Amino acid sequence: MKKTLLSTLIVALLLGLMGATAARADSPDAKKPLAVVSISGYDEIKGDVNMIGELAGRANVVAQFEAILNLFTANQGLAGLDKKRPLGVVVHLDGEQPGGYAFVPVTDMGKLIAVVKPFASEMKTHDGGVYEFPTPEKPLFVQKQGNWAVICDSREALADAPKAPGKLLARLAKDYDLAVRMNVCNIPAKQRQAAIDGLKSEAEKQAPQRDGEDDQMYAVRKMVTDRALKCLTSAVNEIEQVTLGWSIDGKAKKTLLEISATALPGSSIAKALAKTPDPKTSFAGFLLPGAAVTGNCTLQCPQKINADDVGNVFDVIRTQAFKGIDAKESGEKAEAIKKIVGGLLDVTEETIATGRADGAFAVMLKPDAATILGGRFVADGPKLESALALAVKAIRKEHPEMVKKMLTTNADSYKDIDFHVLSIPIPEDADDRDKAVKLVGEKVEAVLGIGPQAVYGAVGKDALKTLKQAIKASEGTKKVAPMELTISATEIARFIASVADGPEKQAAEKALAVLEESSGNDNIRLIVEPIARGAKLRLEVEEAILRTIAKASQQK
Repeated sequence: MKKTLLSTLIVALLLGLMGATAARADSPDAKKPLAVVSISGYDEIKGDVNMIGELAGRANVVAQFEAILNLFTANQGLAGLDKKRPLGVVVHLDGEQPGGYAFVPVTDMGKLIAVVKPFASEMKTHDGGVYEFPTPEKPLFVQKQGNWAVICDSREALADAPKAPGKLLARLAKDYDLAVRMNVCNIPAKQRQAAIDGLKSEAEKQAPQRDGEDDQMYAVRKMVTDRALKCLTSAVNEIEQVTLGWSIDGKAKKTLLEISATALPGSSIAKALAKTPDPKTSFAGFLLPGAAVTGNCTLQCPQKINADDVGNVFDVIRTQAFKGIDAKESGEKAEAIKKIVGGLLDVTEETIATGRADGAFAVMLKPDAATILGGRFVADGPKLESALALAVKAIRKEHPEMVKKMLTTNADSYKDIDFHVLSIPIPEDADDRDKAVKLVGEKVEAVLGIGPQAVYGAVGKDALKTLKQAIKASEGTKKVAPMELTISATEIARFIASVADGPEKQAAEKALAVLEESSGNDNIRLIVEPIARGAKLRLEVEEAILRTIAKASQQK
């Protein structure tokens, strides 16, 4: 049983992890690779497995595998395989049918065949150095081309592979342990047009005016659909490549998962991206060191926003909002609420029309304090301040004593920013009141600050003090990634261990003990960053997280 299983694994490895069928292409265009899969060489994979084993407290995983491999191959191991170079799989088109081939790096084809032969008793040899290996589905054919063993599912298809297939991997093998690159630009125009036609057909089905949809709503929906179709059509025709890659960084002891997309040179998307300025935030002070979570979004639309389109959308939102208000309220109260909602919508509309998004936040979690704070760009702070003043006036009229006790307008200021503070007492009969008081104090403090082109907020212990410090630290601008989210596992585990009870507390304490062994390498990061003619989304998981997962899996 074990020998059969091991035989299958060895043949799968040495025959290229073939996952695509192959056939001879009828034209040069059909041979263009639609997808390329890159797999790191054996030595690289061995190093990664060793690192994971060490994190889990099992440093001899690879040695055990190689001992078993030597046992079943009469001490040949993986003789003939070039352990330093990567493996690859290519998928292309034969007319409209998918085809492809795999390629494995070799140093000595004869030795490699000698390793495989005992596990493939029905192997056949053909002229031209072609080997045939029967499989349950269809035979695989292997031929040495240069210093590669090329694998296809027909003898004729071997001609489709280039003499140096390793060049197709480009930088994939250097950047990733495992990667898949989709060459969108190599999808034939006929298929791309079919995809666009399918989108248009679906949009046409949704095009007729719906029951209960007035002319204004219908016009806006049609406009949004037309804009979306235009963007999707551009993407289908102008995206060059989409790459998904995963790797383990043995030196930094972290793992990375990335997805990136690039546009064709000279395309409208590429030109627009080239004009996008470097992202600089006015809220860097909110990316506080020692926070459990921090994040920012700093984007500038590469193309000018059509203010009329934004206005049309908000006209519909405003109309529907006012209808809802009139259905529930009347007279002066309804008019007051409309002014408040209208002011908020005006500021939101103007902010979106600028095409600029800039903001940052932090979550501070300590055993004796919890605070959440953030800030973001708005186009018209004074207009937002006016809407807030109207809201306070309306609430004071309805609940004068509550406003008097809990709300302090213009409680403090910093430069041209005014702060308003809402203090909510924690009820005496609240569940876990002692824990809540320890974290936020006798009263929950919520602070709102408004500047000429910014709005700030904070909730928790020392909210006003912490918010002012972050604003002061944000003076000027700082270059950042367009989007980034960072989570500190140690801070979260320490906080849970301090406030939780029972199994949750025990689990957090166990995780914390492992996390603290790695001296701060405990972050999970999600980052969006610009690349040439495109963008990349990267997920990073650092050593302490990997160690915790590995040990938890081992214990379980």
